[in-house]
Order: sequence, then structure tokens, then C-alpha cells
Amino acid sequence: MPETPTIVLVHGAWADSSSWNAVIPTLQAEGFTVLAPPNELRGLTSDSAYVASFLAQRTSGPVVLVGHSYGGAVITNAGLSGDVRALVYVDAFIPDEGETVLGILDGSGSALAVADPTTVLDLAGYPGAPEGAADAWLKPEVVHNSFAQDLPSRIAGSSRRRSGRHPSSRMSRRPGLPRGRRSRAGPCSAPRTG
Repeated sequence: MPETPTIVLVHGAWADSSSWNAVIPTLQAEGFTVLAPPNELRGLTSDSAYVASFLAQRTSGPVVLVGHSYGGAVITNAGLSGDVRALVYVDAFIPDEGETVLGILDGSGSALAVADPTTVLDLAGYPGAPEGAADAWLKPEVVHNSFAQDLPSRIAGSSRRRSGRHPSSRMSRRPGLPRGRRSRAGPCSAPRTG
């Protein structure tokens, strides 16, 4: 009988692990061990290394990595280590080698595909930040109109209050899909609950 995989859920930018709260109990009721580590949101290379380290320290046996939005780019790279058996992309980015998240957004009509990022983001420096780096917070109207517009107001309000950081200088950094790894998955989305 095959070993049941551990499911590791990785959130995207401007979110935290609580974004998986509606999904975790259902998976646990099906008998899965479910982990939802923080995504550090310090850049794709660093975030992927963090998740890979988390997998090495917190899992044994097969793993299914699930990424939402920016978390998809993170799991693509983090999934190269350990006993990762599957990558699941939930409305997520899957950059090919050489692509960036911002490059994928360019021309997409996304609220983030703008010439001047300060029209949609509030920027704030942080201690030890590399030159030109700043945390980027979605402006409240962007959360309401483009990020959480389909959520019930009580959840959308919570999203506005915790629309977390993302390093503005790092969204355009490479790598995308690691060398030798080619994947083009079709779109996948799950119904929203809550």
C-alpha cells in the first residue's frame, strides 16, 4: 500500500498561511497530514530555499507541494529537493526558465501590471534591505478591487488588514523554472469557501 503523502500548502504574496484555513480541515478529514509554512516573501530564490529547508526538516516520506499565486513559482523551485511527488498549482504562476513573475504579468491586465508601482503599492524600507529593495503593501483600494473582490466582506476586510509584504525589487528577479524542468500545466482553481 503506498504511503500517504504530506500535503504542504504555500501561500502567495500579500497573504499568509491563514489563507489555507478553509482547505486544511477538509484535507485532514481525508487523512492527510497538512502543513502550511510561512512564505517569507523575500524573493524567489530565498523563498524557495526556505520552503525546501522546511520540507527537509519537517517532512519524511512523499510530499505534495501546493502553491497559490506567487507560491506556484516558489514550489516550482522548492520541489527539486526531498521526496516531492507532485506540484499542484492553484491559480498560480508557473514561470518558465528565464521568466519572472512581473514579466508574466506584463500586458495581462493585472492591477500590478503598471508603469508606476506606487499607484498600487505602498513601499517601506526594512532593516538590512539590499539597495533599492523595499517591502510592498497593496493599497487598500487594490485589495478591495483586484485582490479580494470575490470574497465575503468579512474576509476581504481581514485581507485588507493583513495584505502582507512582498519585496518590490525581487519580483522581477530570476530564476523561473529551474534548468531542465519544463512544465506547462493547465489552469487549476478551486472554489472559494468561507
